[in-house]
Amino acid sequence: MVSVLARLAPIPFGLQNSFFAMTEISFKEYFLSTWIGLLPFQVVWTHLGTTLRNLQKIGTGEFELDFWQRLSLLIQLVVAILLVLYFLVLSRKMKEITDNPAHESGATTDMEVRDLESGLPLYE
Repeated sequence: MVSVLARLAPIPFGLQNSFFAMTEISFKEYFLSTWIGLLPFQVVWTHLGTTLRNLQKIGTGEFELDFWQRLSLLIQLVVAILLVLYFLVLSRKMKEITDNPAHESGATTDMEVRDLESGLPLYE
């Protein structure tokens, strides 16, 4: 699972391959995680390439969009904008957490430390 997430991360593949070579990951796991981790990007790049070619034709007036193509383009734009906004909000929340003085000093709240079996807060 970690190797799949590593392939999704913006870390150069040469560096990732070096780290994988130092671990005890099997070839099968390496191959499958690379295939699964790179598949979303390949789908996006393929879709982007065909869309850009169509957008070029639309811009020159060689190609007209029908209803479903316009709807698809609109949905793609909305999803892209929502994803950007989501990650913007998420990054701000993470920044607030890391900028919190209690986080830097290692102090925790009662709600952060819980007993694993009962789920009740632990007090010192």
